[in-house]
Amino acid sequence: MKIRRAKKEEVNKISKIISVLDTKHYKFSKKDKIKTVNITDLTAQIQFRKMVYFDLDDLFDFVVTSEEAGANKPSAKPFELALKKVNIDANDIWIIGDDPISDIAGGTAFNMKTLQIKHDKTPLSQDADFVFYDFNSLHSTYCKLR
Repeated sequence: MKIRRAKKEEVNKISKIISVLDTKHYKFSKKDKIKTVNITDLTAQIQFRKMVYFDLDDLFDFVVTSEEAGANKPSAKPFELALKKVNIDANDIWIIGDDPISDIAGGTAFNMKTLQIKHDKTPLSQDADFVFYDFNSLHSTYCKLR
């Protein structure tokens, strides 16, 4: 199976995310011993290939796929599996995502702290605890809340 050719805007978006994760998130999360989980509605094969392709595989301690959980977000199953893997109380978890239903409503159902990355293709969630517009502001939000 071939990895599909990413559109230029997708590559730019991923590059920005990698840059921020690599230079800020990875350093502060590992220093503070923060466990990281990638909860995705993609299959394991696609998600792992994408993570390796974009050099994200070292940034996450765990991956939960809808395939593994048996349901897509916002079903409880992927979130329950993530909680089981990290072995942390849901109140101490931040979920960062763009989709107001899959990510924010899913995390809210478990009393997780929800942070929505807002871009022009997603509606604003009325339930998100925090909304940010670029990944650089995520680091400053983290520093204020920890």
